[in-house]
Amino acid sequence: MRVLVYAEGSPSLEQLAQKLCEGIAKTGASFTRQWPCECDAAFFGTEFTESQQQNILKISSALKGKNGAVFCIRTNERKKLEELVACLNKAGMRVTETLSIKQSKGFFGAKPFSEADLARASAFGEKTLNRWQGKRVMQPSEKTRIKGYA
Repeated sequence: MRVLVYAEGSPSLEQLAQKLCEGIAKTGASFTRQWPCECDAAFFGTEFTESQQQNILKISSALKGKNGAVFCIRTNERKKLEELVACLNKAGMRVTETLSIKQSKGFFGAKPFSEADLARASAFGEKTLNRWQGKRVMQPSEKTRIKGYA
């Protein structure tokens, strides 16, 4: 499976996109950050600027019938995320997953993401792609953890 990871904007958004790509790579799928491309699914990153939204909608029109997911930062408004998902679904994509990470502001601008936030982005990519591919990933049970269990 080939996946498009589209995110343009701040270095923070690029950092999340890179972590998402690491999660995608764990599934064995290939990914690209360049558009146009032939792909089976797409992840869109946004900070909800007007130009980002227009570019995402332009790309999504070429991906009718494909799976999609949206990840975003710097928003407290769930409504904006829901509106974007509705627009993508209306354009013909099947947006099944979203990830929203709030980046806190410091005195000199945005604070760096915590390790937990970066791990969430990586896990989001891996989990979503496994679901799209129909892979069922199960955690080991307690029985398999205990050596010598009979």
